[in-house]
Amino acid sequence: MNEFEQRNGERIDYGFDYAAWLAGDTITASAWAAVPALALSGPTNSGAVAAVFVAGVVGGEVYAVTNTVTTAGGRVKKTRLVIRGV
Repeated sequence: MNEFEQRNGERIDYGFDYAAWLAGDTITASAWAAVPALALSGPTNSGAVAAVFVAGVVGGEVYAVTNTVTTAGGRVKKTRLVIRGV
């Protein structure tokens, strides 16, 4: 699992490289969600990489951030990372 630490006041970009999974397909949509809620901004998906900026982390909280991508071929994949507020 992808797990990271982030401090209050930081704005950090996170992303996933789907190149191996795509196998010639392309990403047509990318959506991000966080539980509990975080400030997610500037989502991008260029080529095989989907990324987003994350801010609003509170020390002691643990956040699950999920990226859902849809491809031109109709495949859907959800990938998750965990951010621990420190």
